[in-house]
Amino acid sequence: MNDSNRDMKEYIKSWGLPDCLKDCSSEYEYKFSPHGIINTNEAEEYLFDDRNFKFSIWNPSTGLALFTMDFFKTPIQYSSKNPFIILELIYVHLPEWRKNGIASYYIKKLIQYAIEEKMDCIKVTPIADAVNFKNFDLSNAFSQQELVDYYKKGSV
Repeated sequence: MNDSNRDMKEYIKSWGLPDCLKDCSSEYEYKFSPHGIINTNEAEEYLFDDRNFKFSIWNPSTGLALFTMDFFKTPIQYSSKNPFIILELIYVHLPEWRKNGIASYYIKKLIQYAIEEKMDCIKVTPIADAVNFKNFDLSNAFSQQELVDYYKKGSV
């Protein structure tokens, strides 16, 4: 792992945890690999390099991921002025934690990062029933229309 990857991992860890997790913060850790996580279907390593960033918040005692985010920065040649970020995945794994502000918290952190990096925008394509979620419990999750409305009105 090169120094910029290590620095980015530390930067992401500095985001901390949302308020709804403060009382149980000792139970959760940042994770930059799917190894040991039992409630995901990902077998490959998380892509994490100079442009690609994927991480989870997980409970190492139970092996359960609570949250996963995957985003990447496009090279400057793909944008008219500055590069932009594509939010590839944002997912709260545990139904009982959905709609508690976890995803919104990390979107706000991503927005701050995009501003610091002088990105033009963050592009999102909301897909409530994406293949990533196949065979997962989607109770208490947004419907496709709720998800579209959430991003349109900027409910972060």
